Amino acid sequence: MRRLFIRLAWIAAGYLLLAVPLSRYYDRYYQRHPDLCDKTDWILSRRGMAADDVFLGSSRAYNMVDVPLYQELTGRRAVNLGTSGSNYAENFLLLRQFVKHENTVRRVWLQADIYSLDADAAFSAPFHAYQFMPWLSDPEVAGVVREQVELPHYLLWAYVPFAKYIEFNGEYNLYKLLRGGFACAEGPFDASLGSELLAAAAQPLARKPVRAFGVNPEDLRGLERLLAWCRASGIEVVLYEAPEYLPFTDQPANRAALEDTLAQAAFSAGLPWLRFREPEIWSQDTLFADATHLNAAGTRRFTQELAARALLLP
Repeated sequence: MRRLFIRLAWIAAGYLLLAVPLSRYYDRYYQRHPDLCDKTDWILSRRGMAADDVFLGSSRAYNMVDVPLYQELTGRRAVNLGTSGSNYAENFLLLRQFVKHENTVRRVWLQADIYSLDADAAFSAPFHAYQFMPWLSDPEVAGVVREQVELPHYLLWAYVPFAKYIEFNGEYNLYKLLRGGFACAEGPFDASLGSELLAAAAQPLARKPVRAFGVNPEDLRGLERLLAWCRASGIEVVLYEAPEYLPFTDQPANRAALEDTLAQAAFSAGLPWLRFREPEIWSQDTLFADATHLNAAGTRRFTQELAARALLLP
């Protein structure tokens, strides 16, 4: 038994001798060599930007604001930090890292709707923990990751050197490192300033299966933390709800109660909650890619409406 323990100790020592410096090297390498075709990596790689307006949220921000058009209409510098299927915790980390990386922000436009209050029901994976592995030594990042994943996973990633890169080897593999990083050294987001517009629907819009949405206390706390951090950082916030195809907004049955929760959250924070429900516009199925996402033509129309509202703000 003693020999077994000695052997295990030697194996552990050998692993640590290799894993500790390798984990640190991976951290530094992947912070400096992002995949610029990946939206989150593109956000985390930004340095020295001065943004008057930042658009933040899930795909209903990412795919539904034409930032170059918004800049043309308002004369304001803007960037889209929205990412697909992301909850408020992920939105917070992306904004916080963006500011920490020597970018400045005057105002955040935060997309807030009934789906963002129940991200587990709305999105297949509302927090993409693997995206933040190179920054896990940052206490703020680690704290949010710890909240969003099961404890055994967090303990493994945080306290067993290199374990996080073993688990996510598909995202951080040795081949990419040895060949000098990702093939995508220039992504599409520089020109679009972080936006990606969707194609028109190939067929008439269909109702999505009705899901039961509620208010997840974690998502509500995530919203409150994000708003509090912006307030402490001197960043103005505007909450807005992007358009949906109005003929389908009779579901879910508790929509009114969920919307009241958002309205109360905005009121408690002393913030406006802008909504876009003009039936003569948002009842046109030709503007939508699906019931909850605008296509490119719809996004340009919405961006015009958004810019007009923005110009009324102080």
